[in-house]
Amino acid sequence: YASVENTPWILVVELRSDKAYAGVRLLTMQFLVIIILGELFVFVLSIALARFFSRHLQVIVDRIQLVAAGDFEPRMVIWSGDEIGQMARAFNQMTEKLRDAFIQNRFAVVGEVSIWVAHELKNSLAAVKSFVQMFPRRYLDREFIETFNRVVPGEIGRWERMLAELSGFSSTIELRLSRCDLNELLRDVP
Repeated sequence: YASVENTPWILVVELRSDKAYAGVRLLTMQFLVIIILGELFVFVLSIALARFFSRHLQVIVDRIQLVAAGDFEPRMVIWSGDEIGQMARAFNQMTEKLRDAFIQNRFAVVGEVSIWVAHELKNSLAAVKSFVQMFPRRYLDREFIETFNRVVPGEIGRWERMLAELSGFSSTIELRLSRCDLNELLRDVP
């Protein structure tokens, strides 16, 4: 109700409550729809972001498994400058260091094997050389011939075994997998 100015009258308007609060109900419904749509948008966006990041992380996991299996060739494409891009860059540098260490280790092993083979061949050749040099003078000596027939074929057998071991060594690569501290490996990465 309201009083009418300059008159003794009062104006009363009667309105049903459902019509009076219709505007409030409409605003409430609009706010609820906006809130629900906003929550739905955030939910869909979070799923999309999770898939985006997990896909990139899966690529990293796949590459790590290849390197763990001894394949040092896979390089990661650096697609961003964020933490995932930094991880890809660090992975590439770590793989390069692992490949270099593997090659250096391989050369070190080959060097050690070469020293061993040279030593064994030198000793074996010295024995065979002595027998061959003495043969023209002692070929009628039965004891010498028995020793010659035992030692020289034995030394030749050693040469054959060494060559077989070297052939097997050069054709196989044995990887020894072990746990390592990635923080320590990545410490030198800029």
